[in-house]
Amino acid sequence: MIMKKQLLTLIAFITTGLAFGQAVNNGGFENWDLTTYDALQYYNNSNFNNSNTQPLNSVKTTDAFHGSFAVQLTTIALGAQTAFGFVANGNPGPNGSGGTPYSQRPTGIRLYYKSTIVGTDSAIVIAQFRKAGSTIGLYLFKIGATKSSYTLFASPFAPALPMAPDTVIFWSCFQQCVCRNRERG
Repeated sequence: MIMKKQLLTLIAFITTGLAFGQAVNNGGFENWDLTTYDALQYYNNSNFNNSNTQPLNSVKTTDAFHGSFAVQLTTIALGAQTAFGFVANGNPGPNGSGGTPYSQRPTGIRLYYKSTIVGTDSAIVIAQFRKAGSTIGLYLFKIGATKSSYTLFASPFAPALPMAPDTVIFWSCFQQCVCRNRERG
């Protein structure tokens, strides 16, 4: 039996979302490649292992706050296992990899989201900044309330970044997921 546990729709989560002046590749989630499904350009997602035998849980939606598209993440139960939806432009963590070149020193994050959160579950957003291969700032934000219309989420980076980064890694997934480094083959 397949059951959806929660839903999160994100829009403009990097370009207009982070308090950045510098553009991040596909920050408004407008560009998608059609493979066996619509794949968000420049991002890994929870569909990359899909062999069309399970439902997709990171999908393009036209229910956008701004522009034409947004990304919709859904956590689903597949039998006894949970498949959380995520999008990521890299792999956060102590030995993070990937990400987008970025040289400004942002002071906070701004994004628009809609959500259907079940019980005590929550979504998370991670912004990690790196310089010369080392993490100089790692910020985790929880979204834990149901919002039926697009809602602004804004928060400062505390503590502030000590210097300008050279890379930003961005993830969004659900609280019950274990966000760990993933290697892509």
